[in-house]
This record gives sequence, C-alpha cells and structure tokens, in this order.
Amino acid sequence: PSRGGALFERRSRAPAWMFFRLCCWQSCDGVAVQVLPSVCALESDGPRVEDLAVGGRTLEKHWPPAFSARVQLAKGGSYGVCLDVTPSDLLRISKIQDRGAVAVYNSSAEEHLRLVEGDFIVSVNGEAGQAQAKADAMTLGGSVELGIRRAHSFVVGDLDRSRGRLGLDVTMHPTSQAAVIKQVLSDGLVEAHNRQNPERAVKVGDMIVAVNGQATTPKDLQRLLRSTDRLELTLARPSEA
Repeated sequence: PSRGGALFERRSRAPAWMFFRLCCWQSCDGVAVQVLPSVCALESDGPRVEDLAVGGRTLEKHWPPAFSARVQLAKGGSYGVCLDVTPSDLLRISKIQDRGAVAVYNSSAEEHLRLVEGDFIVSVNGEAGQAQAKADAMTLGGSVELGIRRAHSFVVGDLDRSRGRLGLDVTMHPTSQAAVIKQVLSDGLVEAHNRQNPERAVKVGDMIVAVNGQATTPKDLQRLLRSTDRLELTLARPSEA
C-alpha cells in the first residue's frame, strides 16, 4: 500500500531537458520504498555518434577505477544521459544515449576513459558534495570536468523470504534503474547475510541495480518482492580510488 498521495511533477529553473519528479512512500513486504528525484537528459538535437561499443556491462581489468572526464556542453545542448540522484552524495549514470555531449566525449576518448552506464559521478569541476548539488552544477554548461568512479558490483543471493522479511529501507525514482539502500534493519535476511559474509556486506548507500537478474524499476521491484520466494540482489557502489 502507498502512503502520502499521488505522483507529482514540478519544473525547476534548470534547462528544459532537466526534470524532477516526486512520489510517495510505498511499503513492499518487508521493504520500505521511497521514491525520490531523478534527472534525465535524453532528448537532444545534438550530433549522433554511432557504435561507441562502451556497453558498461563488463569492464576490463586494466580500466582505472577513478578518472576525470572533461565534457563540453554547448548552450542549449544536452548531455544525453539519465542520472539517478540520491539523497546522499551518489550520482549514478543510468543511461547513455548515442547523441549528446557525453556521446561526443566518448567518441574521441580512449576506451578505458569512456563513460559507461553504471559509472558514478563523484565531483563536478573539482567540487564534491550532495548528488543534487552536483547535478545542478552540471546544468551550468560549458567545459565541465566530471570526477568518475567505476562501479564495484557484487551479488547477494539465496535470500529466502519464507524465512523472514528482507529488512531493507530503500529509495528510488519512478524512472530510476537503481534503488538506494537507506537502512539495513537488524532483524532481516540481509542483516543475517551481513553477519555471515562480512566481505560482501550490504551497506547503507549501496544501490540495488537488479533483482534476480532483472532491472529494478519500481514496478518490477515491488512485483518481485511480492511474488518471489528466493531473491538474488545485484548491488553496486563506487569503486575505491
């Protein structure tokens, strides 16, 4: 059941391609889900770049875990990306289109320095801080230096809901590709996993990027949590520099 009301949309003073949506809290069978802002900039009339072959699914071992990318955003242009904006400092690239400022950057960058889906933006023009502040700074345009961390991903499997509740408090946006963990409850299956597997412990701030191998849209997340007895969570966090 949901709490708080219906979906709302508001427009900011940012350029027209930036949009924000707010939604209510929802509770899903042992998981509290809050829907929070996301930023999407997919619409673009900029140059189209074909066959970048960056994918973002399998990163080569020699790729650096952290690097800087200088992206040129023309006046009135678009980055051509969707960003998952969290209530903390995490800003994640969830979608890269084949046109826009990021695609143009990727077309000339060396392969190991290209931006890929799943990368985390940890600073903008040398400034770290909250995710929303970094997203806002990106709207200023011009020459923008992005501090990037590759994603560290891991899997937590064999979570048997017949033995108890998951015990997670998460947030996500209606169009997001990831759910952010706000709290790991002490009496849930995930906390039990953490005690048994400290090297793969789920932490506050980790992102759930797939459930049983499926992308975690809010609809999919709720459906899987309600209808699936055994769950496998794929999680991601920024790699250590």
